[in-house]
Order: sequence, then C-alpha cells, then structure tokens
Amino acid sequence: PLAAFMAKRGYLPNNVPLLKQVLALGGATVCREGTAIIVNGRTYGHACERDSRGRSLPCWRGCREIADGEVFLMNPNAAESFDSRYFGPLPLSLVVGRAVPVWTTERAAPVLDPTNDVSWRTVTSRLNAHQALMKGALQCPRSAPSHAMMTASSAISQR
Repeated sequence: PLAAFMAKRGYLPNNVPLLKQVLALGGATVCREGTAIIVNGRTYGHACERDSRGRSLPCWRGCREIADGEVFLMNPNAAESFDSRYFGPLPLSLVVGRAVPVWTTERAAPVLDPTNDVSWRTVTSRLNAHQALMKGALQCPRSAPSHAMMTASSAISQR
C-alpha cells in the first residue's frame, strides 16, 4: 500500500494526510515520456529516477486517460515531491478536503515591522508571527487562494 511505502521511506508518517495540488481530473490525458510529465499535451514537470537518498523511485511509462472518479496529484513546482508522477492517479473518493492557503507571498507582501520576529519559507512552513499579530504590525492581504489544493486521506493505504 502507498501509505506504508511512504512511511517506510520517511516521506510521510502514517496517519498524516497527503497534501498535494490537483493537476488533472477525469477525462485528462496524462503521459510520462522519459522523465517528462505531460497533461493534455503540456509538460508540467519531470520525475526523478532516485530520491534524495539515492533509492529508486516507482516509475510508470506511457499515456493514460484519467478516469471519472480519479485524480492526478502533482506539485509542478517541486521536483522532489512524491506524488502521482510516481504512483499514478488516485481514487477521487480519497480526497477529504480542500486546503486553502492562509498566507502566501504571491500577491502583495504583508506589512511587517522589521524589529519583530516574523519569518516564512513556504505556505506550509511554520509561521512565527504571534508577536507581530499581537502588536498589530502584520496585515494579511485579502485575496483568493492561488491554487486549489486537495488533501488525499491516509486511507490511501487501501490502494
């Protein structure tokens, strides 16, 4: 099962939901040609042959149409992301919710007091902004989320 494989490799602990961007839904054609991941004729990223520890990664080749009721999960901005480019599509029934970014740096940057301890690396990183919020130095922009993200349940262990 996928969840056991990810836990054994140290990619994601057991009972922790998988958070990935939905790249394709039913009806889309997804191909893996060499390392290229192509959806409906457009290349979105590449797969690695080995992980950061030098271990072989699962590989599939060719083209497949994503069936109704399936979802292809992939973060095109992170080559090291363990996602459908390695394990293929998942049943849509495993999606348990939609993650909405609370704070991103894609739009207008928040107003910060440089003397406060405020830092961030990515949307999912730990944000240490408590003091800034308490002092009113932090203003979060109102904006729509930039990308739809889905969470596939740890029930993927049944796959």
